[in-house]
Amino acid sequence: MRVSRRPRRRLDRVLAEPFLRRIRQLSIVRNLARSGEYHRLRAVFIDHGRASRVDVGQREEIVRRFEEIDRHVAIASTRVEGLALSEIMISISAPGDVVECGCYSGGSTAKLSIVAALTGRRLHVFDSFEVLPQVDEWNRLAFHSRRSRAWVTEWTAGA
Repeated sequence: MRVSRRPRRRLDRVLAEPFLRRIRQLSIVRNLARSGEYHRLRAVFIDHGRASRVDVGQREEIVRRFEEIDRHVAIASTRVEGLALSEIMISISAPGDVVECGCYSGGSTAKLSIVAALTGRRLHVFDSFEVLPQVDEWNRLAFHSRRSRAWVTEWTAGA
């Protein structure tokens, strides 16, 4: 019996491409936040509900709740970044949990929890609750380089 499978590389590309497309767009997010574009992008985020599994009403509720969080909780990310990350999470069809590393005072965690619940994903949050220690030379190396340094050259050290 012959099993037909899609090549792994193609499958990875198919799953990752929507995510990568969104990440490329994130490079402009900080500049948009500084330029006062939030209200325009807010309207675009809501309007995307016309052709999304998360409809206009759900997106309006996300925005309302995000703005409530912004009023009451200190948050290190911008409002634009919150909407951009939400759009990414809503648009990705690949399964999997959401992980936040470093939650500051919990504002982004609260936002992520809203979208994770809406998209059927579990949210895992990790924080040291203190400043992380400096990383020593040994732990800067990629894990495979720690096994044997015999093949590590000046060019690959720490890569």
